[in-house]
Amino acid sequence: MWENFIGRQIRRANRNLLLTNLVLLGIIAAVAFSQYRYLNNWFRGTAAIDPAAIAQLQSADDLQRNFVKFDVKEVFPSGFQEVEQENGKTTSVKADYLLAWVANRALVLKAKPNSTNTHLEGALVPLTKEVQDGLKQELPPERQNVLLPFMLDTVDYRDDGYWLLGIGIPLLALCIWNLAKWSQRTSDFASHPIVKMIGGEPAVIQYGQQLDMEMTAGGEKFGATTLTQNWVVVPFFFGAHLARLDDMVWVYKKITKHSVNFIPTGKTYAATLWSRTGKMTSVAGKEAQVDKLLATVASRAPWVVGGFSAELEKAWQKDRAGFIAAVDQRRAAAKGAVMSAKA
Repeated sequence: MWENFIGRQIRRANRNLLLTNLVLLGIIAAVAFSQYRYLNNWFRGTAAIDPAAIAQLQSADDLQRNFVKFDVKEVFPSGFQEVEQENGKTTSVKADYLLAWVANRALVLKAKPNSTNTHLEGALVPLTKEVQDGLKQELPPERQNVLLPFMLDTVDYRDDGYWLLGIGIPLLALCIWNLAKWSQRTSDFASHPIVKMIGGEPAVIQYGQQLDMEMTAGGEKFGATTLTQNWVVVPFFFGAHLARLDDMVWVYKKITKHSVNFIPTGKTYAATLWSRTGKMTSVAGKEAQVDKLLATVASRAPWVVGGFSAELEKAWQKDRAGFIAAVDQRRAAAKGAVMSAKA
């Protein structure tokens, strides 16, 4: 039953779903691996360390556990601050850069404004060139050579972890959810949205061979969309929209205007096709393609209501059964006229 066009579309969609999420999992794993040291410190928290041991370090990377805590006797203002400016004027102070003695070396501290805490907790990180140059302007030459080439960030050293987890955990959950969907759809083709859209497994049995034959024979192309004698087929990366012309009840052109800072930048066009099941198929393309598609649908299914208006939208939303009944009457009349003509 699945060795047909519908089965091929399901396999293609399942393959794309699997590969996309495996790639995404690989990216998550690569980021986690590259940030392993930071994440290890983030989860384990700060480790107690002797300030004298800090003075012996050559760089912030000398410690595997660079989230540390220790006490000093006193902290000193360096005269250097991290500020926000607007129009050349300081609007706020984001951090103070302080100094603390650890043995015979001076350690730069990035601290909250006006902080005087002597119990310090933070991450040992490289001293940026901007901070280093700023401190050199504030410190006398004889003090500059005692500065350690790294600093203790006590302000935002945990922020990156929240960003990594805030993005990584939802992405990981999404991957697991999508892989669960892939597993279900691979083991049970009837559960795939492609099948559900056309009415389930009975519809595949009833119409699958017809669609397969029409797609093999070919049809009119409107970009990626194919219009056969009885079907509109719109493939996309994770699936396909399949709609029978006999099920069409309302079609119209949708025009979307785009602008940047209230300046018009163009329009996009799409044919909107509503079926009696309440499913909507949208076919985007150039205006000429959209117009031709709608005209072709109207010629093959002349009973379909064409065009958009507020009244039609209200009728579709408020009294869908009545809308469909009116279309069925139009279809019966149209087919009756065709039979009379043939007679």
